[in-house]
Amino acid sequence: MTISRRERMNERWQALGVGPQRKVRKEVSVAQTSWFDDKAEHPAIQERVSKLESFTSALADGVVTRQELAGQEQRLVAAMKNVEGELSDPLHAKVTTVLVELTAYNIMRLLHELHSERLRMAVK
Repeated sequence: MTISRRERMNERWQALGVGPQRKVRKEVSVAQTSWFDDKAEHPAIQERVSKLESFTSALADGVVTRQELAGQEQRLVAAMKNVEGELSDPLHAKVTTVLVELTAYNIMRLLHELHSERLRMAVK
């Protein structure tokens, strides 16, 4: 018999004397909205990114420093760790697929934009 991630987390919470309904960390509750906005040409996530203070301040001078990149990586890892233990095995697999596809897309988009800019500069 396989124990799901959620069941393992519930066992850990009980061992620590914390009920599974009680959050150990204070979290900001956001009403669930679709990741895609049918009225706009871009996903609704982009709108949230544009309001992310760490993102906008890193881009303010047009240069992303090693420290800013490291800070973003730390926030990403913390967010992933925060949610991973709460996912059932099937949902964990789906989220992993989303993360892999998102990473591939981001790399491909960056390479495409760099190549397009190189071509634009060569034509000038």
